Amino acid sequence: MMPATLAVLVDIFPREERGRAIGAWAAIAGVGLGLGPLLGGVLIEYFDWRAVFLVNLPIVALALGAGLALVPDSRDPAPPPLDLPRAALSVGAVTLLVFAIIEAPARGWGDPAVLGAFAAALALGGAFLTREARTPHPLLDLGYFRQPRFAGGALAVSVAFFALFGMVFGFTQYLQLVQGNSALEAGLRTSPIALGLMLGAGVAPRLVVRFGTTTVVVAGLVALALALASMALWTPGTSYAAVGPTIVLVALAMGLIVAPAADAVMGATREAQLGVGSAIHDVTRQLAGALGVAVVGSALAAIYARRIEGATATLPEAAREGTRDSVGGALEVAAALPAGEAAALVEAARGAFADAFGIAVLLGVGVALAGALALARLLPPREGESAPAVRAP
Repeated sequence: MMPATLAVLVDIFPREERGRAIGAWAAIAGVGLGLGPLLGGVLIEYFDWRAVFLVNLPIVALALGAGLALVPDSRDPAPPPLDLPRAALSVGAVTLLVFAIIEAPARGWGDPAVLGAFAAALALGGAFLTREARTPHPLLDLGYFRQPRFAGGALAVSVAFFALFGMVFGFTQYLQLVQGNSALEAGLRTSPIALGLMLGAGVAPRLVVRFGTTTVVVAGLVALALALASMALWTPGTSYAAVGPTIVLVALAMGLIVAPAADAVMGATREAQLGVGSAIHDVTRQLAGALGVAVVGSALAAIYARRIEGATATLPEAAREGTRDSVGGALEVAAALPAGEAAALVEAARGAFADAFGIAVLLGVGVALAGALALARLLPPREGESAPAVRAP
């Protein structure tokens, strides 16, 4: 669904209006990203958790009706056949890679199952790329990545969503399990993401016209890295007066990155293959997000396990059993303990998670800064230009 929306936008709007249209597309997506947790919190607070799935039905019905009435049809005049074996190879490779990254901290990096999953992911990925290179109708046209605008835009989106998804994985737990917010309260505290994304995506097209794609995207990645780095200073008692502005800055930086990067990708795609370009943009975004959750989440779990083990060393064995798996598990154990031991365990678990979150999120910081350095050299500022010209606003 997502690749189709971007492809239709680019097909409808002329080149001179495309940047603003993609900015509006990214801003509206930001509204959903910000309001989704809030609506989910309301449903969980006053109804049942299953309602978060049912609420989509009327939304889908409305979208289907509006789409049939308003969205013009567009398609590739010569659509390639779908190669299911290659699709299976790609899905298998990604699944095994994510599994191995997630399981490695718990099982050990030398565990046979982890090593086997890494080896199988490498083998399936290699088989997929080999078949792609030999077919006249590739699922993933690797030729596009030889274009600096396309490759740079895809890299920018990948880097940003790796860092964002990795942060969000820990942030939701921080709000609820560490700071003790309910689902509704956590949703309210997450909702400013919508404001930041709308502002960033709304202003990005005008900044691109003035300074070029390279400057805007690199500045967005640097701002994202700075915002994430500040989270390393958070403690269980950090005030929302510090948390809220940080989240807005993260969202603002994402808006500065996503809209220009999508415009760069789509601008480098042939008109008859807009759907292909949009799909590659979406695949890189989702794959990077999945790896961000896997890598940052695995690091978070491993660091938390070590921190909680040291923090609870003086507690009785009964108060320590089951606490290394997650902060949620530790809080469940604490609920069954005497008041003194329970308070000590809760404090230790929340402190250990906050420390682990602050360290793990630095992985996203490193990826964002590395991406900014690479894009400063790789991403041309405008269509038809080959050498980036980064200059400060």
